[in-house]
Amino acid sequence: MTYRIRIERAAGKAFDALRPATKQRVAAAIDTLAENPRHFGVIKMTGSSDGYRLRVGDYRVVFTIDDAAALVSIVRIASRQGAYRK
Repeated sequence: MTYRIRIERAAGKAFDALRPATKQRVAAAIDTLAENPRHFGVIKMTGSSDGYRLRVGDYRVVFTIDDAAALVSIVRIASRQGAYRK
């Protein structure tokens, strides 16, 4: 089953601000989430019932998975230091 990808507004702005080489790597990682959002390298975040993270170099892609709607929502794209701040 293929999941749809929805990028939240804040994550979209962060994605647009990335350098071109980093942007390509993050885009490729997000594309793999459409095929299998729980593949090797995806880690469930502690303290969150539906939050997951994916490491892409020095950046983290924080997302949620809705299996009923087959939807992956990208919540945040940030450097390692800023990815987990609320």
